[in-house]
Amino acid sequence: MRIHLMTRGLTDDYRFLGDAPAEQRWTAFGRLTSFDHRSLLLRGGPDGWWLYLSAIPSVRRDRTDTVIRYTTVLTGAASEDTSRVAGLVREWLSQGETPAEPGVLSGLLDEQFPADVVERLLRPGDAAAETAAEVARRFAAVLDKLDTDDAEPGDSADRNVSWLGEARSDRAVDRLVRRAAALLGGAEGWALVLNLANEEDARAWLADQPGGEHAVLVTDRLRSEVVEIDPKGLADVAPRRRGHRSPLWWAAVLGGATVALAGLVLLIIWVVTRGTR
Repeated sequence: MRIHLMTRGLTDDYRFLGDAPAEQRWTAFGRLTSFDHRSLLLRGGPDGWWLYLSAIPSVRRDRTDTVIRYTTVLTGAASEDTSRVAGLVREWLSQGETPAEPGVLSGLLDEQFPADVVERLLRPGDAAAETAAEVARRFAAVLDKLDTDDAEPGDSADRNVSWLGEARSDRAVDRLVRRAAALLGGAEGWALVLNLANEEDARAWLADQPGGEHAVLVTDRLRSEVVEIDPKGLADVAPRRRGHRSPLWWAAVLGGATVALAGLVLLIIWVVTRGTR
């Protein structure tokens, strides 16, 4: 298993400790989730799995007294460390985004990566390989202490359908953990927690997927805590949304137009004022 961990120091900005992942696969989801907030991206398949988890809070703070976060990227072969990584997913899902909502995972990471260790690992010098090995060793110690009792794959029926769920629903979270365990074991598909996508966005994303078993948690209120998706019902979703823009995109456009209009009004006032002098 390859382990990558990103965080920051008191003054040093966010970067990976040791080596960074070869590919920044998470950027493909930039329209659907903000990586500064809780995001989970897990891809599974017979050739292996890839996991991205962001916004894990630390008790450490930067020089502006802002909460420091951890982001981790893991990759492994199918069925490698399935129970431990599924336990990591469960712990991530069970805790909040700030130290005011403490979680086991945050505590274990802070135990293995206290401020003095992080400051040293952020400046590896010529010891990048040694730094990467130390990060992997310390993170493995975190995984060893996580509870894996409930992190078992779902039954075959659960793994033959894609579905959407409410991120705040315990039922949906439990089902996502089971789907994650299946993906880690070699099943094909994605498990996602997205903080910008609404139900329509998630359905459009599903419509663009070539196949596999997908589970997506969104912050929207759905008609049910878990909504199973009929692939036939997705057939016309993507074509209808080719011109779709997210609410954030439209808000940015509206904000820019408002600023431009205000600037034009000020310019007219300035011109008129000068002309009357």
